[in-house]
Amino acid sequence: MAGLRSAQGYVDGFSQRSGIEVSLHLPAKLRRFHREVEITLFRAVLEGLTNIHRHSQASEANISLVIDAKEIHLEIGDNGKGIPKEQLRDMAEQGSETGVGLSGMRERVRDLGGALTIYSDSSGTLVKVSIPVLDSAQKAAKGRSLKRVSANG
Repeated sequence: MAGLRSAQGYVDGFSQRSGIEVSLHLPAKLRRFHREVEITLFRAVLEGLTNIHRHSQASEANISLVIDAKEIHLEIGDNGKGIPKEQLRDMAEQGSETGVGLSGMRERVRDLGGALTIYSDSSGTLVKVSIPVLDSAQKAAKGRSLKRVSANG
C-alpha cells in the first residue's frame, strides 16, 4: 500500500507545520489492496489530520493501521478538546456532519462496505474506519461497480 507508506512524509510535514506531534503505526509488511481501498484510507488520514489541526486544539495525534483476515482497521486519534456531545449525537443520529470532509470520508468508506465511527469526549477524539478485505473476485466485482457508478454519476 504505497499510499499509506508514503503518508509518513505527509505526516512529518504536517507535524512540522502544525506543531502537533503525530505517531504513524503501520504494519511492517504492508501488502497492496484494491486501489479504491488504498485511496480511501489515505484520504481518511488526510481528512483526519486536517480536522485535528482545524478543530481539536490537540498537541498529539496517533494513526494506526491494523489488518486482520477480514478487515482493515484505521484509527486516527488525538488528545484535543473533543467534539461537543450535541454535535457528536447529531452526527450519529442524523448523519449530519460539520463539513463535507467527514461526509465524504463516510461515503467513501460505505461505498467499500465499511464503517466509520467517531468517539469523542473532553480527552480527545478517535475516528475508526473499518473496511472489509476484498478477495480477487470481490475486487473485480467492486471495480466494475465503481466504474458504473462513476460513469453514470
